[in-house]
Amino acid sequence: MLWQPGSIRSRRALAVQARHTPGTGAQAGDGDIGRVWMLLALLCAVQAIAWTLVPALVYTAPPLDVVENYFIGAQQLVGVVTHPALPGWLLDLTRYWTGHTGWPAYVLSQAAICITFLLTFQLGREVIGAGRALAATLLLPWIIYFGWFTPSFNHDIVQMPLWAGVALAQWRAVETGRAHWWIALG
Repeated sequence: MLWQPGSIRSRRALAVQARHTPGTGAQAGDGDIGRVWMLLALLCAVQAIAWTLVPALVYTAPPLDVVENYFIGAQQLVGVVTHPALPGWLLDLTRYWTGHTGWPAYVLSQAAICITFLLTFQLGREVIGAGRALAATLLLPWIIYFGWFTPSFNHDIVQMPLWAGVALAQWRAVETGRAHWWIALG
């Protein structure tokens, strides 16, 4: 079936109506939203603790991308030939606040991953309902980029919550038509 203007809105309106109409087969997890948020918080806590402690205890030195970004941040560069300097600035802030290098990069990386989980869940909740969105979000750690590569805080990790936020803002801009979502998109 070809896409028609308003077809997504119509399907979403029907899904919202079905969720709020008793006896129409609400999606699993929508009725108990507190438990859904608790499971999401548990996912973020396990992800953050595991992928912060294990590298901090096992690695003898930070990954090369982290070391490079510490140097870029310490020099207060606006940008380098290959990338903007946002990861370097964030790492330099953590070094300034904590006085350490290494484990603060792992904490910062997991904060970005958990924000990505939350934004992805929010988008999924609005599109397919809370239960299915939770199931999709719980599957994200099985993707290698949300696990094995996360100790290396680099541009890929910094971009994850930004792109998830862009997708959520774009969905809300199209669905609501409100100007502040379009402004948020830039």
